[in-house]
Amino acid sequence: MKIFKVFFAVILILNFSFGGEMRVEFSCENVRAVAVLGDTGAAKSFYENLPLTLSLKDYAGREKIADLPVRLEISGDPSSDGKVGDLGYFSPWGNLVLFYKAQPYYDGLINLGKFESGFEEIIKCEKILIQKAK
Repeated sequence: MKIFKVFFAVILILNFSFGGEMRVEFSCENVRAVAVLGDTGAAKSFYENLPLTLSLKDYAGREKIADLPVRLEISGDPSSDGKVGDLGYFSPWGNLVLFYKAQPYYDGLINLGKFESGFEEIIKCEKILIQKAK
């Protein structure tokens, strides 16, 4: 198992080194959305933990959140604000965040990436599957 993890890590590093884009697909029923992850430790940690099936719930009338089963590695990642269509990680609670309204800067809010398609539909879902896009 340890050899597999080392091999997987080497493949990811090579992929990122040669400009490989981390794209993820969110789906529920007949809805599909795609997000492109940024080049941060938290985004890479999120990508390595896919696939995930998560339950989305509304929070504060601004965002959809889901509890992640693991904490993401965030060392050195800057905190940020949340713009409409952003995918984020709220490190104090360990939540995945999909912003449908702007959120001001908050310490511990890490930007993971941005949706490029299907965002308006995916935020209507209650249960989602997230996997590496092909």
